[in-house]
Amino acid sequence: MLLFAAGYLSFIGAPQKFHGVSFPIVVGLAFVIGILPLAPLLCLIIPSWRFSCETSALGVFLITLIGAFNPMLGLTSVVFADGPGFWIFLFGITIIGQLCCSPMVDRSARKRHWTGYSVTTRLEPSALWDGLIGEPTRGDRYVDRDMMIAFEHLEAGRPDRRLIYRINPGGRLEEHHFIDEINEPHQIRFRWKAVDGTEDQPFAEGEKHIAITDCGRKRVVRVTQQPRAHPWRAVVINWIDDSFGRPGDDRVAGLERRMNDGSFSSP
Repeated sequence: MLLFAAGYLSFIGAPQKFHGVSFPIVVGLAFVIGILPLAPLLCLIIPSWRFSCETSALGVFLITLIGAFNPMLGLTSVVFADGPGFWIFLFGITIIGQLCCSPMVDRSARKRHWTGYSVTTRLEPSALWDGLIGEPTRGDRYVDRDMMIAFEHLEAGRPDRRLIYRINPGGRLEEHHFIDEINEPHQIRFRWKAVDGTEDQPFAEGEKHIAITDCGRKRVVRVTQQPRAHPWRAVVINWIDDSFGRPGDDRVAGLERRMNDGSFSSP
């Protein structure tokens, strides 16, 4: 979308047409077709530069937006009047993107911020509950079971939970979930805390609410969470990159695949 807008704004007001199509629209489509395929290639070659794709697209859009008001500073002027300046501009945007991804700025920029996403599916509430939220006595139904080392109650007779995930080669993450409200299979509200979490780890603890709403033929899963300390850079990156929503979509899609291939059966 940003690339199309950048191409469109670069030639906004141009009277020319291409096979009857307005020239700004043609340029916008050319930007998308010509530049967009490079993004996944860059991510494959240099995975750590993934966010640079978004920052570069945003940078190109911003300079074309400026050019819409002042043609001397627009993208076409930079490219055709001073080619190297354009690449220097992109390089600067990339460096800014890398700085935005650096945890070095987290100490001076903390914010309590609620973030969330929603997913629509045809799965039944009971299947969504067991697959996305889980229950220690039915851990085999949990969608992330292949990553789980342990999933158990902290104390007998209490709903609080202890989860240990397998992360990276040889790594592990232990979380404790302290349940504040639970209404199976409709909603749960809890506080999470990573064992040995420190003040320098912004996602070491926080609050989360998951609601499963039955809407007739479909169900809507809404997830909202508030990390104890959410850095401003993380807020921006999560918004641009949909860092919470994409994994949520993937988890529901994985659960749907298990239902379709028969490896999951709701009680």
